Amino acid sequence: MRLPAILAVFAAAVLCISCSREEESPPEAAGKPREMPIAAALEDLDQGKAQSALEKVDAVLKEDPENLSAMQVKSMALASLGRTRDAAAVLEELTLRDPENLDVHHILGTVLFNEELWEKVAGHLEKSLAAPNRKEKARELLVTCYERLGQPGRAIAMLEEMLNEHPEDTVLLTHMGNLLASTGKYSSAVEKFRHALAGTPKLPAAYHGLVICQAALERHEDAIETLNKAISRFPGETGFRRTLAQTYLQLGRALDALAVIGQIEEIAGKSKELNFLRNAAEQMLRDQGKPVPPK
Repeated sequence: MRLPAILAVFAAAVLCISCSREEESPPEAAGKPREMPIAAALEDLDQGKAQSALEKVDAVLKEDPENLSAMQVKSMALASLGRTRDAAAVLEELTLRDPENLDVHHILGTVLFNEELWEKVAGHLEKSLAAPNRKEKARELLVTCYERLGQPGRAIAMLEEMLNEHPEDTVLLTHMGNLLASTGKYSSAVEKFRHALAGTPKLPAAYHGLVICQAALERHEDAIETLNKAISRFPGETGFRRTLAQTYLQLGRALDALAVIGQIEEIAGKSKELNFLRNAAEQMLRDQGKPVPPK
């Protein structure tokens, strides 16, 4: 059994510390007994024996509470056992003892991210931005973190920085479009969604965001065109067709809505939702004094 990605990162950091200590130690000190259980604990983790690894490093820490390598392995073992809060507590202690260790700040930020402790996440990941090997992932997580903290301006600024480096990244462009739309900047969002779709035509989230922006700008014909393009790209999916039917109803185009509803029924069968849309379209025709086509 191989270490999960986050544990592998821990392992690399621990091995680096161990190697550094070996270089600084005189020959007779190499392989001291207290270092051997740490290596054995890492081997246990690699084999999926997290409880055994935890017992080994706890034994080391009982004799040497300041052993940072053992503390890092302990946090790994706790995380592997699903004891995320305990792992975070060990990592927080590590940041106090070794505040310049940007790797630990980054890993703690990712652990706290899963616990949705957004303010703490931001504090640790912002520190890890200074580590070149951590910057990319830290920024990615910070964007979401800022969103959850209700700070869309900071999230947008972070995405702009990332897009300056990767201007054709369609995932970043789509995320930026969604953020701009959430702040009411629909025209700017439309540009981002169009840019994303120019690079990756099969990108459902970009079509969805573009339609929302076009509807908000009351550019309904543009929204219909976008929906038809999405339908041609994803003919077997019904979500875009449902949105198109609803758009036609909003515009009073009941016959067009009924035609799309019929297409959805052919693909996915009848449903309560479709019956509701069909009834609404038929009632609209009656209100307009038009005949209702036979089913």
